[in-house]
Amino acid sequence: MRAAQPAQVFSYILSDVIGDDLRAIASGPTVAPLGARAMARDFLLSQNLWEALPHAVQTHLATPEDPQQSPANSSVASAHLIGSNRHSLIAVRDQAKRDGWAAHIINDALTGDVEAAATTILSATKAHESGHPAALIFGGETTVQLTGSGRGGRNQELALHVARLGPRALKEHWTFLSAGTDGRDGPTDAAGGIVDSGTWQRISDNGGNPEALLRNNDSNAALKLAGDLLITGGTGTNVADVQIMLLSPQ
Repeated sequence: MRAAQPAQVFSYILSDVIGDDLRAIASGPTVAPLGARAMARDFLLSQNLWEALPHAVQTHLATPEDPQQSPANSSVASAHLIGSNRHSLIAVRDQAKRDGWAAHIINDALTGDVEAAATTILSATKAHESGHPAALIFGGETTVQLTGSGRGGRNQELALHVARLGPRALKEHWTFLSAGTDGRDGPTDAAGGIVDSGTWQRISDNGGNPEALLRNNDSNAALKLAGDLLITGGTGTNVADVQIMLLSPQ
């Protein structure tokens, strides 16, 4: 921002950050910083990391800031959020409604371990079972605890956990999608997976051991055996992940 002055700068921002804090999106180069240099210096000192820093970094963090140089105080800078995970969930909801579903955004900040996220999704789904078609929509960005050597991604593993737990948890017919909006989930060519109550059995029927594959974080191979991988190709954008649970009466 300082280098651009006095030119007028417009930032049009796509967010994959939960909560859409503009300061955190791509490190927020055209908005106010997350904190002051003094905060960074004090934290590094408290962690006994200060002496490990290059001298130039120490010098920069020890130099008092000029508040007039902050992007937050620039009269020629403006930031506009034009796309986010929340935007994508609203678009999914509106399209589902046009297609005749009773569509609801249930959670737009789904984070944490995928197994816990699967339980959260299924609990919310069970609470919404009503005998009427419904589309329950979730969004956010989960994490995976790596214990094995398989290939997959957070969306594929989340879908696989739902495929494991869903048949016992839900009474209605259901189909569940979990996908990354960039079209790439982990180091694979899949965006995620689309699973249903038969996914777990299809993996077994096609020669796989779903429990062992899940323990090995091999969700890509498991969903490939079931024929349940979602492959879209790269989308050219990234606004985190989207999950959709479709419910239909028995």
